[in-house]
Amino acid sequence: TLSQSPPTRKSKVVSLNYMTQVSTKPPLFVIFCKNATLLHFSYLRYVENNLRKVFGFEGVPLKFELREKNRNNFNQQ
Repeated sequence: TLSQSPPTRKSKVVSLNYMTQVSTKPPLFVIFCKNATLLHFSYLRYVENNLRKVFGFEGVPLKFELREKNRNNFNQQ
C-alpha cells in the first residue's frame, strides 16, 4: 500500500479503489477511483515511482489510465 493518500482538490476527496495491470508491453495500469478528474498528475508520478521501486520497472515506460468506478457498470451485461 502507498503511504500517502491522494491530496484533496476543490474540497473533494479522491478515493482510490484499486489498480490492476491490463497489459504488459508496455505495462498499462488501470486505476479505478472516485472523482478521477480531480487526481493531480503529481500523485500519478508518486504511484509510478513506487511501482518502479517495489517491482523493478526501472527503464520501462509505464502507462496509466484512470477510470471512474461506477456501480451501475457492474450490474449491466
